[in-house]
Amino acid sequence: TGGLIDVSAPFNAGRVTVRAPLADVAIAGIDARSGPEGLGGAIEVISGGRLRVTGGFIDGLGRLTSLASSGGVLCVIIFIGRRG
Repeated sequence: TGGLIDVSAPFNAGRVTVRAPLADVAIAGIDARSGPEGLGGAIEVISGGRLRVTGGFIDGLGRLTSLASSGGVLCVIIFIGRRG
């Protein structure tokens, strides 16, 4: 089980790509948020099995969330796919 992946930033957030073509993916959460002037980061998860998110974090609005890619200018797409 992986921890929280955090690529959040005050301006443009980073991109997260998780690939496990032959296995399940287990992470605590992904935070790809930007500040009010930036673009949210892209999140892409591709696995041969299931995606299991085991935790979460508090977002900028005080809500508990597990995956976030919001931005002040634009929210970027979250893609979760299964190989096969």
